Amino acid sequence: MRNTSYAMAIAIALLSTQLGCKKLAQTGARLLDAGGETASKEAASVDEDEALNGLVDCLNGLDHAISKSLERYTSWLPDAKEGAPQPGPTGKETSVWGLYKITDHEMTTCDKGLKLASAKPEFKDTSEKFKAVADKIVPVINEANTYYDRKDFKDDKFAKGKELHTRLWPLAEEFFKVSHDFRAIVVKANDVRMEAELKEVEAQHGRNLLFHKLNVLKHAKASVRVATEEKAPLIELEPLMVAYEKAVEEMKTYASSHKDETGKVMMWSMFESKVEDYLKVLKERVRRVRDKKAYTSSEIRMLESGSGWMVEGSTAKVSRDYNDLVSRSNSLRF
Repeated sequence: MRNTSYAMAIAIALLSTQLGCKKLAQTGARLLDAGGETASKEAASVDEDEALNGLVDCLNGLDHAISKSLERYTSWLPDAKEGAPQPGPTGKETSVWGLYKITDHEMTTCDKGLKLASAKPEFKDTSEKFKAVADKIVPVINEANTYYDRKDFKDDKFAKGKELHTRLWPLAEEFFKVSHDFRAIVVKANDVRMEAELKEVEAQHGRNLLFHKLNVLKHAKASVRVATEEKAPLIELEPLMVAYEKAVEEMKTYASSHKDETGKVMMWSMFESKVEDYLKVLKERVRRVRDKKAYTSSEIRMLESGSGWMVEGSTAKVSRDYNDLVSRSNSLRF
């Protein structure tokens, strides 16, 4: 099987992109009716949440887009030797898929989020570093996208493709490091905030619909971190799947007997559907790990071509369904 270490590192990190569920803290804050000194503290907290949400938007948008573009790029390039940089195109590739374009919307949305976050000392350094590397790599990615999209490599025998690689790959390696550090800070901060929000909602309102939604996301987040490891240890993975399933059943039981609450949340049934989809995919992943089922030759081809989400029990399928779950969760309004 082709060495996809760069792509897999991005995919795993990408999954971390979704470990921060946008605006959860604000959702909880809207449920609370506070006044006086408490209201002042809440306002300060919302400022913190807005800064964090800005980073989450950037992670879910631009960071994801750059990562997926580089994953696409490496999927058709020759393998890099261990410890050596990616060599780039040789001109003898039978399949040339190029890489994905980064949109202006992804850039401007991230810029807004980074500007908001940089006002907070704890996020200032990481925000500035991410913006610096993004501003450098995006123009080169888009230049390469145009080159490959127009198939100009058929006219110049990959001359510009090779030149582009000498500029792109050093920036890619810088991006991988900055993105890893950026993600770690955002994930850690969001984990703390989500746990606090879960406790806050339970204390103020009991185990209501919002509590169960947050609880399901908490367990989904815990499971995806292990499930997207190619050599995921079954001793860790299976209990996480069981815990997620328990949270799902508790949410469904509550929802079925509280139609008054679910009826007020637009697209709740679609969220429930994504919750169930992720559970099925998580079970598939557990089975593949438990049964030590190797990938077939056709599955390997799909994994190498960027279609791994079609392979049952693969890390790519887990990440895709988890991302869909988080995306649907982010669209809910309580």
